[in-house]
Amino acid sequence: MGARQTLGFEVEARRGEVLRVAAIGDGDTNIDLVVTGETGNLLCRDGFGDHYPVCTMPAGAGGRFKVDIINRGGVWTQVQILSN
Repeated sequence: MGARQTLGFEVEARRGEVLRVAAIGDGDTNIDLVVTGETGNLLCRDGFGDHYPVCTMPAGAGGRFKVDIINRGGVWTQVQILSN
């Protein structure tokens, strides 16, 4: 992903299951992770200044969530995204 680029996508969480999303960068730059609900409400933000952000949402009603992976640095980075 390019410098200062945001990669956004949606995930579908199952009712009654924990949702966990992680991004693992190649270590060259800071990566942030933001998860919002269907109405745009912020559910999780990992912006701790590292290259491996993780968000965990407790088991709930399920539904669609928007995930944004944000490259905060001035260089290109390779990112692997993991989710259950």
